[in-house]
Amino acid sequence: MNRKLLQLLINKYPELFVVKRDALLQELRDQYENNLQIIYKDSYENLIDDEQTSNLINVNRTIFLSTESIVNALSILHATDP
Repeated sequence: MNRKLLQLLINKYPELFVVKRDALLQELRDQYENNLQIIYKDSYENLIDDEQTSNLINVNRTIFLSTESIVNALSILHATDP
């Protein structure tokens, strides 16, 4: 994901920025949902306890929100580029 964020930052084709940003956001959402499914599955199968489940859900959400914030900041940066 970090590599894709960097690629978005150094994007040489401004007209493709929105397309690349939207694809990255969709990939981020998909990964978030996939992680949740794995966490819930592992919890259901008693591979992780309730505290671990809660912690993993919180970490997953934090990673999602922080990465989404970085993408939003890149959008603002892109919009203000001369």
